[in-house]
Amino acid sequence: MAARGFYAQDARQRAAAVVRDIERGTGAEVVVAVRPRAAEYHAGAYLVGALAALAVLCALVWLPFDFAYDSWPFEVGLAFVLGTALGLGLPPVRRLFTTRRRMRAEVRRSALGAFFELGVGRTRERTGVLVFVALLEREVEVVADHGIDFQLCGEAWERAQASLRASLRGGLDLERFLAALGALGAPLAEAAPRREDDVNELPDEMDVA
Repeated sequence: MAARGFYAQDARQRAAAVVRDIERGTGAEVVVAVRPRAAEYHAGAYLVGALAALAVLCALVWLPFDFAYDSWPFEVGLAFVLGTALGLGLPPVRRLFTTRRRMRAEVRRSALGAFFELGVGRTRERTGVLVFVALLEREVEVVADHGIDFQLCGEAWERAQASLRASLRGGLDLERFLAALGALGAPLAEAAPRREDDVNELPDEMDVA
């Protein structure tokens, strides 16, 4: 599924339904935020430009043709500009030339920022949980407030998070993501049991930008 599938009204409604289902069994407040990317990765675009310039330079040096030496700087520079423009215009190209470690770090940084921007940390019992989706990176980052005791659910929470992160690695599959999102319910019910006076403090609808 293309990234635009996560922005469809139907997708937002279905995600809200999954969040409501999770929150029926836990005091945790779950917020799902979807962003097109966590960062711009301009360095990846510049790398594409540098490789294009290098390829042109190699062609000028080794191809069995006579090229005017005074035009070499222009041709190499143009290759760099066009390659950089290609990287900037095609996000998947930037992803290809950016390390997974860098993308994970940027997703984590953006998720922490969104946690505070969306007010996930303002719940009464500090039980907010942000599920941050970065579509370009195909990464999911979960940020939970300190009011949730994950020691109560053992490794179940780690497995649920790993499944959620893996749900986008093979492609932007909304069905797979929603299934993994729903699997957070069981460990959250253990880590933050629902109280009789529980109220819904945060929106269930998916926040998209």
